[in-house]
Parts: sequence; structure tokens; C-alpha cells
Amino acid sequence: MTIVFVFKNGFKLETKCKDFTTTRNNFGDVVGVNAKGITENKFIHIDFSEVICIYRIVSDEYAQTEEEYEALTIAIRKLEEKDEC
Repeated sequence: MTIVFVFKNGFKLETKCKDFTTTRNNFGDVVGVNAKGITENKFIHIDFSEVICIYRIVSDEYAQTEEEYEALTIAIRKLEEKDEC
């Protein structure tokens, strides 16, 4: 799976891993992550006060056909253009 961290300064960090979970505090804020089996862009530390969004790209996981992949890619790009996560 591909996980994308979007930071306040606009930087995006994409990482690929086998399993990903978040840890939240009592207010629902993400305070940590557990990523197992990272194969690309292994991060050492993330300051979650600087992260505005974390999302998962599913197009690289579930697209069965070229048309499905293209449709999912277009939808994700539209969301990114609107800065919606």
C-alpha cells in the first residue's frame, strides 16, 4: 500500500509498506504511526504537528483493469488539486 503524508509547507512524502496503522490521542489527533514492511521511502521521524493530512492511495492496490486504474488516478488528482484529503 502507498501512504502519503502531506505537510503544512506542501511537501508530500509517499511511502510504500505492507501494513499501516495510526495511534491517536484522546482528542483524535494522530500522534504516531506504525508502518511494517516498508519498501520505499523509509522515514525516521515525522513531526505530526506539521502534518495536515495522511491518506492511502488505493489505485495501486485494487485496480483490476487499465480503465479502473485511470479512473482512480484521475479522481485522486482532482482531490489533490482541491487540497482535500
